[in-house]
Amino acid sequence: MKKMMTAIRNLAALLTASALIVACASNDLLENLPQKYTLTVQAAKAGEPATRALSLSGSTLNVTWAAGEKVLVYQSDTQIGELTASASSTESTTLTGSLDSAPDADKDLVFYFHAVDPSYSGQDGTLSMIASTYDFCAPATVSSGSFTVDTENKTVEVPGAIQFGANQQAIAKFTLKDKATGAALRANPLIVELDCSDFFLKLQMANYGFSFPIRYEFTVPDDTYTENGDGVLYLAIPDKIAPLDAMLAAIGGSRDVFSFTLTATVGADTYTYTKTGFPFENGKYYDITVNLTKIPLGAVKAADLGKVVGADGKLYDNASAATSAGTTAEAMIAYVGKVDDVCDHGLAISLTDAYEYNATFAEATGNAIIPSWALYHGVNGCTWRLPSEKDWQYMLWGDYQANRAASDISDFMSKLSLAGGAALAQDAYFWTSIEVDTDNAKAIYQDNDSYASINSTLKTNYWHVRACLSF
Repeated sequence: MKKMMTAIRNLAALLTASALIVACASNDLLENLPQKYTLTVQAAKAGEPATRALSLSGSTLNVTWAAGEKVLVYQSDTQIGELTASASSTESTTLTGSLDSAPDADKDLVFYFHAVDPSYSGQDGTLSMIASTYDFCAPATVSSGSFTVDTENKTVEVPGAIQFGANQQAIAKFTLKDKATGAALRANPLIVELDCSDFFLKLQMANYGFSFPIRYEFTVPDDTYTENGDGVLYLAIPDKIAPLDAMLAAIGGSRDVFSFTLTATVGADTYTYTKTGFPFENGKYYDITVNLTKIPLGAVKAADLGKVVGADGKLYDNASAATSAGTTAEAMIAYVGKVDDVCDHGLAISLTDAYEYNATFAEATGNAIIPSWALYHGVNGCTWRLPSEKDWQYMLWGDYQANRAASDISDFMSKLSLAGGAALAQDAYFWTSIEVDTDNAKAIYQDNDSYASINSTLKTNYWHVRACLSF
């Protein structure tokens, strides 16, 4: 019994000693932890406010501060804290928050609204999301020596108000409509693309880190149109040309070499609108009605190769499916992808020959012979033409090689057969639209069901004509 009591007393002493060690260690640990410093600062934007919540009254964009809007605090490219805004109906507000540790008094404090590196992906088309996430402006800076650090009370004081800079984007309200019918379009997705038509200017700009085209794709949930109204989208769009204006002026260029394009997918249809130049300036609000033009077969994808195009301009699995739908199968999707300046999206080949023809090259290879045939083989929204050499190469082989002599076309012929189309005649030529010289033009020679070549041939020969569609 005595031994047991001694053991208990020893254990109690050990536990007490351990508790004291843990307590001391805890106190030391707490003392060594970085101490947060509180910071309260007034914030404003000179001129029109650029950092704020957004709302509309009629066509006017109202700007205020919303409660909880975030401002990031940086020093030497490292984030050291985060502040939140108080609600305000003016351009000024109070920002309150904390810093992870005492800032270095010899280094600038930099304040970023929302983010350091603005990104415009992920927008849902609502003004509320722009206000909360995509309304960026140039940062505010407080120079070293212009703020004080109170190490005893763990506070940082910035005298006066910090001033944020200019907006880094325009905000646009788009009302999207079908140009032909005036109906509102529920686009999803909507693609915004900025491109430059001047090749040499593109090369110059690439040296300054500007690569074109610049492309944004916006996924639009149905809830957006419930909130905004049919066809209405709000987008924050940065003016990427603004930094180039000085260079354009120096070389005598202008914004007219740029193009601004909207591409809207609406169900199985694709619509587009293109404007020369770039119409948006950072810091401005736009209310624009955009009348988009429907692109025939614009929604066709690579997976649709071999499907047929009906006279109604719609896509079907094969000729039988088109007939069952009450229309006539007229063409087969033979290529999907851009072919230089020849087509923007893809090519479809007629399921039947247009003619067998010779005479002059202009008659044989131009479109003069196609319209009369097209009266009986029209496709809604599309225009037939005689294939160029590149058209034929992309349709038959899926690529272009300038010096291609010949190659297997069994895959093409198989697709054409499954689509319900007439095979290319064997041991026969098909005209291209490419002239070699005064007496000769290029033609595709179809040797058998699996082999074809490109040849120069006399214009006076009677060769086949098979039209194509570009989309």
